[in-house]
Amino acid sequence: VDASIDAINDRLKSLGISAFSIQRQEGQDRMYCLQRPGVPDCSTQSLSEGEKTLIAFLYFMEALKGSHDEDENVDPKRTIAVIDDPISSLSQNYVYDIATMIHRELANPGDRPQRVKQVIVLTHNLFFFHELVKLHRVKLENAHNKCGLLRVVKNEYSQVDTLDPTKMLNDYDVWWHILN
Repeated sequence: VDASIDAINDRLKSLGISAFSIQRQEGQDRMYCLQRPGVPDCSTQSLSEGEKTLIAFLYFMEALKGSHDEDENVDPKRTIAVIDDPISSLSQNYVYDIATMIHRELANPGDRPQRVKQVIVLTHNLFFFHELVKLHRVKLENAHNKCGLLRVVKNEYSQVDTLDPTKMLNDYDVWWHILN
């Protein structure tokens, strides 16, 4: 747990967040709390929705590393990571950072071993979608070779269609596509 908390705090720092961190609660072996510089007792209620989302996402990324507990039987290589709109309440400043974390650590770890078997990312944010796709492919028209791109259309009955990323270049294109 301590290694995960250290990793989360390191990620917060790398994102430029110094307003809070996660620290061990005094007198407690495995209890952690929010710590703000110069504030003796911090409550998680002081966090914005975006900050809560960010901490939850960073914890999820740490949890995907598996367990150091010998009694747990978690095999990350058999895990399917489903990430549901990780930037929904975050500042737009973090869109690229979150997309890069997902890409480098889960989808395409480079020379490191694959951490999870499959990654499914759900989003309604077109900018985030394009960041994820562009990390996989420079040319959008080739993205389907590396990723399964699907669009859920919700009407009376939900329908799942194959998505051509070259047809949704900006928010205006998306709205036009929805209206037609």
